[in-house]
Amino acid sequence: ITVRHYRVDLELHLDPPVLHGSAAITVRALRDTSRLSLDATRLKIARVTADGANLRFTVAKDRLCVELPAALRAGEERVVDVVYEASTDGRSPVFAGRVAWAGYQTSAWTPTLQDPAERATLELLVTTRAGLRVVGSGAPQGTTAAEGDRVTHAFRLETPSPPFLFAFAA
Repeated sequence: ITVRHYRVDLELHLDPPVLHGSAAITVRALRDTSRLSLDATRLKIARVTADGANLRFTVAKDRLCVELPAALRAGEERVVDVVYEASTDGRSPVFAGRVAWAGYQTSAWTPTLQDPAERATLELLVTTRAGLRVVGSGAPQGTTAAEGDRVTHAFRLETPSPPFLFAFAA
């Protein structure tokens, strides 16, 4: 399996520190397979779906292993959706008072393939309280109002890049 695109939607709270996420991950089979495995460092996986159906999964040794409902043939693509919560233990992402950031350990804030040879595009949405400056991998795509006093910041990385380089800061 290789990943072609990540669409990551993060809900970031600084006090207390919480990072909820969902990722729509477009995978492509390199050979026929009915399973996929992603790096998921200290992520608490709540649900994995594809085409609206819940998928069976396990998490062990920082790997998310997913059973696909039907085998993917070599060259076929499928979008797999993962809902999760990231650890706030201070390693990555880092929460330090009124700021938070993460980089180089992308699998600690969204499921990825951390192999340096991997390349994928990224759409990153970071929702925070209004008034925070947010930066992320890719070109800024603007902000939109979210629920309450929150704002969603959007970024798009169109050049396929190694996922371990994906980052954000708020």
